[in-house]
Amino acid sequence: AASHVVFGHLEAMVRYGNILPAPREVAMELGLHGSAVSRCYRELLDAEFIWKRGAVYYMSPLVGWKGDSEELRSAIYEYADHQARRAAPTMREVEVDG
Repeated sequence: AASHVVFGHLEAMVRYGNILPAPREVAMELGLHGSAVSRCYRELLDAEFIWKRGAVYYMSPLVGWKGDSEELRSAIYEYADHQARRAAPTMREVEVDG
């Protein structure tokens, strides 16, 4: 249930370019414990509603978009590239399996 509250808040607070506030900021705004919001972010990451690059969280461009149409196209390609890298086996996995 907390994930629904957090995701609803994220939809309202998404910034230009689909940048999302940090979990700590969301916890303070909603009055929730930081670990609960971090758990919600992990669930949303696993469900691919949001994604993370470095220390920055983004809403998936497949869920919604806040920006112009040219940037949307670029964001979709970047998101697809991120997903492909995430799905690719690491060298360690290749060595273990191969």
